[in-house]
Amino acid sequence: MKALHHKKAISEFGGRNEREEQYCRVFLANVPEQQHLKSEKEAMVYRMEKAQAYLKAGTKFSNFDHHQIVDKRHIDHRGPAGRTRMGEVIPAVIDLEVERIKSETGKDAKISVIFDGTTRIGDVQAIIFRFVLDDGKNPPEIIHRLVGLPNLESSLCGEALAGVIGRSLEKYDVPPENLLAASRDGCLVNTVCTNTLKGPIFNCKNLIDLLCHSHNAHNTGTALLDPPVAYDINQNKLPPRVTFPFIKKWNKCYVPTCVSHKAGLLFVDITGEKDTKGMGTVRWNAKFENLFQKHRIGWEHIRTWAVRMVDDGLCGRSAPNMSTMLNDQGQFLWLVVEVTFYIVICQPICELTTRCEGDGQLSPVTYDYIMDLVLTRFRSGYDWIWANDSLMDAIEALKDYQEAQPDDAIDVKIAAAKKVYEDALEKVRIGPTGDYKRKKKNVSHLDQYLRAAAQAKYAAERLIIEERLKKDSDSALDEYTKLMSQSTPSTVTEIKNKLISYSELAIKYFIDKYTTGPFKESLELFRLAKIVNPNFAKTCSQANGFKMIDDIFEHLPYLKNCSNKDQWMKNLKDSFSSLKAKHATLLMSDKLKIGDKVLVRCMNHPVPRAAEVMGVPMIHGDKISVKYKGQKKDESDLEEEDVLPGRVILPVRDFLKYFHEIRDEFPEWMELVKILVLLQPSSAAAERVFSQLAGMFSKSQMSLLQDTMWIVIALRFHDRDL
Repeated sequence: MKALHHKKAISEFGGRNEREEQYCRVFLANVPEQQHLKSEKEAMVYRMEKAQAYLKAGTKFSNFDHHQIVDKRHIDHRGPAGRTRMGEVIPAVIDLEVERIKSETGKDAKISVIFDGTTRIGDVQAIIFRFVLDDGKNPPEIIHRLVGLPNLESSLCGEALAGVIGRSLEKYDVPPENLLAASRDGCLVNTVCTNTLKGPIFNCKNLIDLLCHSHNAHNTGTALLDPPVAYDINQNKLPPRVTFPFIKKWNKCYVPTCVSHKAGLLFVDITGEKDTKGMGTVRWNAKFENLFQKHRIGWEHIRTWAVRMVDDGLCGRSAPNMSTMLNDQGQFLWLVVEVTFYIVICQPICELTTRCEGDGQLSPVTYDYIMDLVLTRFRSGYDWIWANDSLMDAIEALKDYQEAQPDDAIDVKIAAAKKVYEDALEKVRIGPTGDYKRKKKNVSHLDQYLRAAAQAKYAAERLIIEERLKKDSDSALDEYTKLMSQSTPSTVTEIKNKLISYSELAIKYFIDKYTTGPFKESLELFRLAKIVNPNFAKTCSQANGFKMIDDIFEHLPYLKNCSNKDQWMKNLKDSFSSLKAKHATLLMSDKLKIGDKVLVRCMNHPVPRAAEVMGVPMIHGDKISVKYKGQKKDESDLEEEDVLPGRVILPVRDFLKYFHEIRDEFPEWMELVKILVLLQPSSAAAERVFSQLAGMFSKSQMSLLQDTMWIVIALRFHDRDL
């Protein structure tokens, strides 16, 4: 034991010494103003470490002026190092991080690039390299490195974005043929970018384009409340589809309360938990989780909250509207039906979004996620939705209420109100017309000093018109929902058909994406990637396995173009039978063990909860004891529970580690896994960069030097040990 500790200490000392030498070399090469420290190794190392620590923490360098530090490493013949001299170290830290990334990628790294942009905090692009770090001795691991974070005055075109990525490849010595995949969302600029990278200018001949499946799920959820434009068989545009009118009215009443601190405190007092808010954001997931929370708490409690806000004089405009809506029994029952139906449809979409957004080795399991969670259900019709007892109870309650309504002529009024609402929606979609059709006014004919004022006046006038159109739409929605709540008796079938009309365009949108086009192609690629999933491969027939090997070498450009393609395929096929036997042997003991981390589906949570296995059953099929991780969303949430195996979701296997243990027997499979795990079904890694960026910098700070912004976020994103 002492010998082991001794060897570990020697190793750590050697690593520390090597790092200090690197710090000094980079410092001297990039800080010409402080060459007088050439012989003072401790001072150079100290300043490099302090500069990195401050940058990673987002601490202002001006704090160096106020430190009362007596450490001799901080002081030289010019006195303590303040913000000016510490600021001179930043270029060295930047160069050091570039050097680190180069050493990780090596000379012949195969990489995929994940990129995305945002305009919420300036016009920022995040470019991330994904690659496998493998020294041949330790288990390989997936690495994400932020290599570019340009912040621009105006949006990039596709060709310019390709240039930014191309320069990143050159900067980090990555040959263009080693760029294997690009994970991005489906906007046109990104499509042009990937096509340009494949072209003769950049010659990334092995690049395959992977659209973000999380974005597709997100867009499907958004399409439920804001359906895509529909056309008839003659390609004539149909009127806007009216969907979930009571949810929309609820949102209109509820969102303004989110800015009231007192309303939030009252919500906690009544429900025992914080209001998740989020309805005013652009993220569909946040809106879904907000509705889920209200539904889980119970609309009776939300009605009490609305009444109490009115009694206490809070939210003078929105609270009375909310109270009126929830105290109208017809509107209340319709809202419960719509929300329940919406949640049943959206919960698998939300789970798909969440499970595809990780940074792990997802390609061998992505196909099953998409098919099992959403696509198979959507293709099968609506029976799986009507099997939900809560939804059917809500529909029955609404039907019973409607049977007591006496007005037989109300349907004519409802049809007329619906037409008015559709027309109002169409006007909102088109926006201002005539002189105010364009978003910006042509002011080139005016004198330079008059242009800004004229443009501001035009924007304000156009905004007033937009607000008027939105107000007309809201009024039409109020009238439509009011009449619907008084509608004549409807059968369960009629209510179901109305709900189907709300969702069918969004469901069709999701299915169509996987019928033709790039999403279908990438889904097929993820299906073929299952060949390296031991749970699938062990039961795969030899004929099917051979076909999947042939197809994957045909679908993936790098494998198709590699020089040893035929020999590689032959080795894979020759060893497939023995690999299946190895899988069967290794997976015999591949069962849940105490201490394993799992996910558990829970009724009161929109997505599965993280948990640790505390006890496993002696009899197959018996309950598993788990202890939940993280904060409770509700006081009723259990900390520990015995759950049925069907509720437990096993974590994604570490395929690199699994094949590393048998790499001597199956080296060609190890190499195939290292290629396939680069394929990522989501560009969510870039979104995590934007989250850190928004937390570290305000809009007024976005004019900082781009390299400085990059190094601050990179040190945090890479979680460097300083």
